[in-house]
Amino acid sequence: MSSLQLNEETLEDFYNLKTLDPQTSWEEDSNYVFNLSKWNNVVPDSDNSYDVLKDLIAQQKMFNEQKNSNASKVKSQDRLRDPLNNEYIANSLQQLNVKHETEIATYMINDKKFIVNKFLRDVHNKDTFEDLNQSLNNLNSIIEDQSHDLKTLVQDNFTSYVKIKNRLDKIYNQFAQNVTDNKEQDNNNLNIDQLGEKVDESIRATNMKLKPIMDTSTKMSNFKMAKQFIEDNRQFFDLPKTLKKYLEKKDFSSFIYNYSKGQEMIEKFKLYGNINSKTQSDKTNKTNTDSIGQSNKVPKVIELIWSQVESTIDSYRKETWEGLLTNSNSIKMESREIFLPMISKLLDLKEENNPILKWFDFYVDNFEQELNKMSNHLLVKIVEAQKRILHIGIDDADDIDGVNLSYYLSIGQLFKPIVYSNLKSDQREGSSNNIYDSYINNSTESVLDRSNDIPFKNNLTAYHGLTDTSIIVEMWLLILRYVKEFEDISNNFIQFWQHTENFLDGTYQNIIINDKKKDNILIGDNRTIDNFRRILTLSKEDANVIRTKGDNFTRSIFKKLLFFFQSSQASLSNFTTGDLSSSEVINSTKVEKDSGSPLDYGFVPPRANGLGCVRYLLLIFEPFLKFVTQLAQLGINTSTVDMARELVSLAIDRSIGAISSTKLRDVSNFYKLEDWEVYKSVTEEAGDLNSTDSIEYGVTQFPEIVLLVQQYSIQVIRSFLFSFEKLPIINGISIVNYPSKQILTGIEVQQIISMEAVLEAILKNAAKDKDNPRNSHTILTLTNLQYVREFTFPTILRYFDDSFEWSLSSKPLEIFNLLGKMESSIFGNYLSDLKITLRNVLEERFHEISWSNYSSNSFRVNDYIIEVLMVLINVHSECFRIGPQLINRIIKETQVFISRYLFESFKPFIGNLSSDGLLQVTVDIKFFEKVLGSYLEKDTEVTLNACLQNCFQNNLDRLERCISETEPIVDSNLERTRIQFAAFN
Repeated sequence: MSSLQLNEETLEDFYNLKTLDPQTSWEEDSNYVFNLSKWNNVVPDSDNSYDVLKDLIAQQKMFNEQKNSNASKVKSQDRLRDPLNNEYIANSLQQLNVKHETEIATYMINDKKFIVNKFLRDVHNKDTFEDLNQSLNNLNSIIEDQSHDLKTLVQDNFTSYVKIKNRLDKIYNQFAQNVTDNKEQDNNNLNIDQLGEKVDESIRATNMKLKPIMDTSTKMSNFKMAKQFIEDNRQFFDLPKTLKKYLEKKDFSSFIYNYSKGQEMIEKFKLYGNINSKTQSDKTNKTNTDSIGQSNKVPKVIELIWSQVESTIDSYRKETWEGLLTNSNSIKMESREIFLPMISKLLDLKEENNPILKWFDFYVDNFEQELNKMSNHLLVKIVEAQKRILHIGIDDADDIDGVNLSYYLSIGQLFKPIVYSNLKSDQREGSSNNIYDSYINNSTESVLDRSNDIPFKNNLTAYHGLTDTSIIVEMWLLILRYVKEFEDISNNFIQFWQHTENFLDGTYQNIIINDKKKDNILIGDNRTIDNFRRILTLSKEDANVIRTKGDNFTRSIFKKLLFFFQSSQASLSNFTTGDLSSSEVINSTKVEKDSGSPLDYGFVPPRANGLGCVRYLLLIFEPFLKFVTQLAQLGINTSTVDMARELVSLAIDRSIGAISSTKLRDVSNFYKLEDWEVYKSVTEEAGDLNSTDSIEYGVTQFPEIVLLVQQYSIQVIRSFLFSFEKLPIINGISIVNYPSKQILTGIEVQQIISMEAVLEAILKNAAKDKDNPRNSHTILTLTNLQYVREFTFPTILRYFDDSFEWSLSSKPLEIFNLLGKMESSIFGNYLSDLKITLRNVLEERFHEISWSNYSSNSFRVNDYIIEVLMVLINVHSECFRIGPQLINRIIKETQVFISRYLFESFKPFIGNLSSDGLLQVTVDIKFFEKVLGSYLEKDTEVTLNACLQNCFQNNLDRLERCISETEPIVDSNLERTRIQFAAFN
């Protein structure tokens, strides 16, 4: 670049511009704007033009000096080295990312704002002790060298000074001698007569010359007095700056100490006008009248400084109030280590009002606002969720109002049933022993292995799968959140009230006063301590007001929860914001007698199934009971405790009612879940006591679902009624007691009704096959009934007794008689249909034979016997896999029916049978007996023998001879059909 060319930076600097392309005004685009406002109203002329130019030049000079000073300062800072490691400090600050000029000054060792602790903490934070020790040794060495150089310099200059001083003294002496000699010579020539005039003239001239000097002397004297005044009161003049410095350092003790000293100084100013010790001593020598006359003569500058101090105190007092009475959106109770020091600070800052009352009112108001806001907001959301559920269409073919029961099929993932290894000792008539041991061994959980019910209770709550449709679970979660918000607010209020109690009994006041006694600022100042104690003391009226407000807030929580647990589906849907703000609305809410319908309970989502009901009500009730109990145990008011008991009693009754009603509705519709698939096989001992064989029969999932639902609902209801076991008694207050016999009797009745609903559901399924009962559904129904009779119901009753310390299982319950009648009825329908089939086969095939003219060469077994046996084979096949224990009963009943049918059918042919006919009858009946084998009943054998005797007209010899002759034929037929009838072997 040519020397005549200038870059943009040089041009901007020369013209004091921010940019070379100005777009707006000079004031916005210039780096420096000259202030010529005082010349705005002056008309320029030859007299004042120079003054304007002079002012402009002076401002320009000041700007340049300031600019050069800043540049020099920056340059010196850039070259300033760290005395510990001899590196540039600017480089270290650049690594620390320190850019602010005020912050930089605290690291510069040549600056008066330099802070040693900060310099060592930040710049040398990585230096070890050895590094710092070595650096200090080097620094000491450098200082010693510099001290030696300074000493040498002083000594050299002192020698020069002495030489020059001696020479000057000689010159002054010579000058004085010359003056003395001149005066002696002049006196000889002096005219005495003119001496007076000369003296007067000389005095006048001297006075004229001395006047400016005297004026200057007066100014200097005043200046010295002002300077002395400032020096004497230097601490007071520095007070505003000192206070701000301690605020920046957050050194409150020093801040208050200096403020207290400032108060003492201002009081002395009011009394004496000055506070320096010498002036004070002079003042005391004057009369009291003089002192009183100056008591209010405080210098203006002192008043100005004190107003700045008071302004700082006011600002800090306001900031302290904001810290004490400011919260985030969600109220969170602070620890006493936070708010007690702030209350103490307010006392030191001369707060005349009681900070405790303002602190209490602030928090109570915030608690009330937060409670009302939360309750209205979430209740509106709950009602909206309720309406969304009700707006979903329902299948017309579904008669359960849109309740989704399919989630009961996954109940096995929630928890395992509780069984009893000793249950078989109390088994009912007709039940077998081994079923219980088998069930225990099938990966279930024995009650004997359980030390408590906690794992069982947590099984369902720990399961993360859905128990109902997502839209219903969404409402459950809103209800859970609603109670959780109550819990959070209550817990915060409980913490707050514990602090309040410490204020009410004076504990916190004593802590504040004792801390102040330990503080050096207040040692020996009993008046100040007494004043603080007076301010902090709560009067009896104040304490009553505080307790009343605390009681009102607690009752407000209880009223809102009463409204919620009292609500039905209809009343909840009519809720609008503002309903809960009126205590009259809540108090006027009446709990109508439950009708037993799930619609009675608004705190349960509409169309919610019982599985979700027991799950979420348990999650809701435990935190609810805990925080309500803790609120009551605060002991604010006896009426509050009574209201808490009323609330919990209502919640328990309504929750149990909701569980019972939804369970009863769902259990009555469990037949819709039946898929007629074998869920598992159950082992049962064979009916023959001499046999060691065991029988396995299949059951569907229905009994398992019934057992788990009943057990878990019993467990949840028990946790409600016996919740007092988990809650400590504090201050002699307990809001839940042992359930009364009346309540437990009601639970017993509900339990029996729900078990009757199980049988009702089984009947509904059985009724579907009433016209065609001989199928696998009927077999599974019978095995389910047997399993329910022998295991499910006894297990439920035993668990009920253990849970409620009751004796329901020992009572002669009609439900078992009803269950037995159901089994007999369903089994009878099955046999009736089977007998009809057998009769049809016999009638068709038996009458196809002309017994009077019958002749045969092969004597094969006739079709009426073969087809009847095939029907029995089919029955055996149907029962063998899912109900083998039924085969004996079925074949016993059917063979008796067949034998009697044959006995009656052959009566008309007595004496009218051909010889071949007699042989064929013998072959058919004996074949029938031998095929049945072990299944053959004595009654059947007797009836069939009687039939043969009739056919042979009681000629027993002929009968025996015929049986003997036809035996090979029977054996031949057995061998031929061995595979066909192998099931009977």
